[in-house]
Amino acid sequence: MKRLLYIEDESKLYNLMRDTFGDDFLLYFAENLAEADRQLMRNPIDYIISDIMLPDGSSLEFFKNFLKQKRALPPIIFLTGHGEVDHKIQGLLLGAADFFTKPTDPSVLKARIDILQREGK
Repeated sequence: MKRLLYIEDESKLYNLMRDTFGDDFLLYFAENLAEADRQLMRNPIDYIISDIMLPDGSSLEFFKNFLKQKRALPPIIFLTGHGEVDHKIQGLLLGAADFFTKPTDPSVLKARIDILQREGK
């Protein structure tokens, strides 16, 4: 079973994600970047869906530093409450698989991950 890390500080969205992904993925949740880092160290993760603005920083900066440490990253889908073009460009330059402005229906995220799986990513 594929593993998905969902990084989001709005915990009320977890149940919605569990309903959408729970039958097909082993889900891990992180409310902040420190917890995301712990999850990535402990668990082999196949996909990441991450909000950009989190209580302890920007996930764009977090993943940029992650890559500087030569740590491999699975495909990432970034989510943001702001449609800032600069954030989208930064995410795509980091190698993001996609970028969505919130709110985004979880079924759209699931469809994107299904496409990534079909592409062998």
